[in-house]
Amino acid sequence: MVFKKGDTYPQAFKQARFVLKKKPIKIGWSPLGKNKYQYNVVAIANDDFKSWHNTYLFCFKKNKPVILLDQSKKGGVVVVKQVNDATLIKGFKKAYQK
Repeated sequence: MVFKKGDTYPQAFKQARFVLKKKPIKIGWSPLGKNKYQYNVVAIANDDFKSWHNTYLFCFKKNKPVILLDQSKKGGVVVVKQVNDATLIKGFKKAYQK
């Protein structure tokens, strides 16, 4: 997937360094949710806007659902933050329990 204002996924997981709360994280594409990484990405959703993007990385960390948000500009470092939207997390969890 190529987005207007950011990295290309899932290639970015191999090409960029990911940072959460100023600390590097191990993240990767794992569509079946296997525990290969610290954050195992099972789905990606994106919104492109005129000058920025919101790329949601739906992950499992130790088998618990976590959603990370990438709003980084193209570059070698992708800074993500954790999404704390209870409704979104509940929907993600429900979708993967089926």
